[in-house]
Amino acid sequence: MFQVETKAIPAPRNSSTLTFDQPRNLMMRMWKMTILSCVLFAGASTFADEVAEAVLSEVPAPVKNEQGKIVSQENKVTEKEEQKVKDLEEDEIKKPDPIAIQPPKGMIPSGLVQMGEGSYFSKYAFLLDKSTRTLTIWQNTEDGPKLVEAHPADMGRRSGDKQVLGDRKTPEGIYFFRTIHEAEMLNYDEYGSRAYTMDYPNLFDVRAKKTGSGIWLHAVPNKKSLYRGSRGCVVVRDKIITALGKYVEPNKTPIVVEKQVEYISQKKYKAKRRELLDWLHAWKKSWEAKDLNKYMTYYSADFDSLKMNKAQWRQYKDTLNSKYEFIRVDVAKPAVFTHNGRMIVRFLQGYASNVNSDFGEKVLYAKKNDDGQFEIIAEKWSELPQTMIALLGKEEGGGQSSTAKQF
Repeated sequence: MFQVETKAIPAPRNSSTLTFDQPRNLMMRMWKMTILSCVLFAGASTFADEVAEAVLSEVPAPVKNEQGKIVSQENKVTEKEEQKVKDLEEDEIKKPDPIAIQPPKGMIPSGLVQMGEGSYFSKYAFLLDKSTRTLTIWQNTEDGPKLVEAHPADMGRRSGDKQVLGDRKTPEGIYFFRTIHEAEMLNYDEYGSRAYTMDYPNLFDVRAKKTGSGIWLHAVPNKKSLYRGSRGCVVVRDKIITALGKYVEPNKTPIVVEKQVEYISQKKYKAKRRELLDWLHAWKKSWEAKDLNKYMTYYSADFDSLKMNKAQWRQYKDTLNSKYEFIRVDVAKPAVFTHNGRMIVRFLQGYASNVNSDFGEKVLYAKKNDDGQFEIIAEKWSELPQTMIALLGKEEGGGQSSTAKQF
């Protein structure tokens, strides 16, 4: 995926029309004014800048070329670079597409620990094996992930894990598809007839100070080689990209990118799944028991969430424990994915005390410590709308309490 560097089209002089970047700038000023009004007494203008940027960065502004088509932010190259790629493609187009390598029979990808189920989390997961240039799709079953499809794929021109903007590498890790761009929004010669954007950089990438964005799963027409190497995106044939749509739920379906996928036996897979689900259950029980010492052993020294480090988080939880007579935490439908000593756990969480109650999605980000044990470095929680809670309750044949039943 290569294209001449694009520039924003300036607004006509004396025009009141906003340029492409002006709405974002206006929103930034509005957010900063709102936040500053709340924290002015603390002199926290820098904090307002950070929060406003964090809010807007959740949905980065799409980049468009002069024809109004959306382009990947990784897809900015000079005319000289583009010509070099075209020269290489003249040789590579003669190569047949790589052959999709089927996984070993009876073996399961180690990183797909517990896939989603029901109507909230996707029951499908994508897996890219760089070493075999193969994209596979897996479906959740009672016995673990089951292979659905396998397709040849292309990736970044340079090998290795993505580190910085423009390094032409495909990031390795656990990602989720964010949005879908259809044909009318894209340059067909560069992206095919559909593209699925990925949430790179994720929290682990940001903590590692990796840069870049605009990493997609998209297609190329048949006249372009699957050996040409992309700017960092994952690439398949155009006849495949639209067929994959039935497996993609924005913000729900994961894609795990591996240098080389590790496959394990079903026996080892079940043992790993049981170990990590037991870890999650023990974390929950220590929270309910208000056993603060035990609870904090699940958190890393590098923990940082809601502008609190580990010590501040402990004080925050201690305050709540003294305030509440009881705490009940229900965990339902956990989806667990691992990659290179890192783990993302997403689940539905029901919380109740004698003071308040709520229901939503919790996300835990964890990494292994020097002893090989997972510790939480961050967590996020978002309340679900009442319409979704009602739907999930109906699916389980009851209300919120049945929806949030323990796993």
